[in-house]
Amino acid sequence: MFDSYAKEKGFGPRIIHFEDTGFATYHISPGECYIEDIYIVPEKRKSRLATELANQVVIEAKKHGCQILTGSVSKEANGQDISRAALIGYGFKKLNEDDTMEWYAKEI
Repeated sequence: MFDSYAKEKGFGPRIIHFEDTGFATYHISPGECYIEDIYIVPEKRKSRLATELANQVVIEAKKHGCQILTGSVSKEANGQDISRAALIGYGFKKLNEDDTMEWYAKEI
């Protein structure tokens, strides 16, 4: 329901949900899709399900005319090394960073 609300209003995160497995939240803006979060339940990590979620986000992004996929890593978050490796493994390149955040992007 929240995804429908965001689409109707034209802002806010959109959600892709794999029941009992995980979810991805993302934002669509002109030409760009920002993946805010991908979460997979611990017992199903290292199963490529995060990649499947990211692929679903890319499909939605392309439907909206996006050419760039972006993501970020909080330097203060638990698991930041895993998040960073996942972005790089999916083909993202680091764009910028400051004391608390790193920003990544890739063409789609």
